[in-house]
Amino acid sequence: VVVSPRGMALMTNATADAGNWIVVRVRGDEEPNSGRVNQYTIGSLIEVRTGAHYQARVITGQATHFGLGAAEQADSVRVLW
Repeated sequence: VVVSPRGMALMTNATADAGNWIVVRVRGDEEPNSGRVNQYTIGSLIEVRTGAHYQARVITGQATHFGLGAAEQADSVRVLW
């Protein structure tokens, strides 16, 4: 919803084809006596390659989303711990 001096308007995303995507979830060992406190590897880097396209994201939560466009799947996924 957008409010302006002319009134209110409802904006919607009318994309015909949103494309493909993947969600990457990285998780460390759950050994209770290990002393590890970063099970979800927050701060690590995930790289995804699809054809000539490259994307990189820093892990900030339990799942990291990558848009693949028309590609059916990623060619490679790499995690830099």
